[in-house]
Amino acid sequence: MATAISMEQRLLFCLETSAKRERHSLPDTSVPLSPSFQNLFQRSSSSNRLFSLVLIRSLPAMSRVACSILSIAITSCLLLPMIGFSGCGYSAQDLSLDQDEARNACQTFLKSWQDGVTSKSLEPSIVGTDEAWSAGQKLVSFEVLPDETNDGTNLHIPVRLKLADASGKGSEADVTYCVGTSPVVTVFRD
Repeated sequence: MATAISMEQRLLFCLETSAKRERHSLPDTSVPLSPSFQNLFQRSSSSNRLFSLVLIRSLPAMSRVACSILSIAITSCLLLPMIGFSGCGYSAQDLSLDQDEARNACQTFLKSWQDGVTSKSLEPSIVGTDEAWSAGQKLVSFEVLPDETNDGTNLHIPVRLKLADASGKGSEADVTYCVGTSPVVTVFRD
């Protein structure tokens, strides 16, 4: 009959096997964890427990407090952005798309590039960038192609660009711009 093995037990087994194979000393698994560490492990997710366990078991007893503080800090750094994104105040329904405004913003964005204006000069009315524009390439001409798509929040507009580098060498590229209109107008290459 197979018994359930926790992820921590698997990790310790892997560490022990690896250490034996490489003839290193094993992490100190004979010293029990304090009740506060055990409580922390029970309340955290499996990946956080594994990360903390590896750090705590692999370091000498004197540095376990520092290790615990480090693991909590790293876990917090990983969790806080996810919490921030999960409740940013906007839902997909709040981010409505005005297709006419998106088309006009894309035209304005490209016309500004063609006229030699910087993308920063369009802010705050249009926030956007293009890697070729940022790299100093000139936009000789552009053609908005048919078959734009709407994902409900952004309009994806296909465009044919005719570019010239600093030496005057020309190139052509078919790209798609992702244009949003809410909460601000944005134009970025897909």
